[in-house]
Amino acid sequence: MISLSVSRTSLGLLPLTLADTGTTGNVIVRWEPNLPEREVAWARSRWLRGGSVVSSRDDIVGAELTFQIWGASSGAIWTTAGLWDAALAQFSYTITETRSGTLSPIVYGCAPTSLRVANDSVTIRAGYVVASCVIPRQP
Repeated sequence: MISLSVSRTSLGLLPLTLADTGTTGNVIVRWEPNLPEREVAWARSRWLRGGSVVSSRDDIVGAELTFQIWGASSGAIWTTAGLWDAALAQFSYTITETRSGTLSPIVYGCAPTSLRVANDSVTIRAGYVVASCVIPRQP
């Protein structure tokens, strides 16, 4: 089981949470944090043994998140979607990933993004909407 917690300290609010189980609340459909790749260049000397790092760079990558927002009514669904949109639009925030069976959570520093919400009348009548975003990761 995976659970995510999005901090909202800059808004003065408690974190929003997601889990990958259930059919109520906010349910993770897809979470791909795309860990950053490091580019490293080595310099070697013809006369000395070994080598040393001369440059290193961490690429900024995006974490892909797709989730369902469940609610008792369309008003409740759109209110919750607005809360998620505000949380993901913060200038700087963290997403904490907790996996069952692991000892320590992983914390990702994130940058602002826009939430895309599918306005599908069939899923709204079923009690949920699908929201997705690509979250820029801070180095």
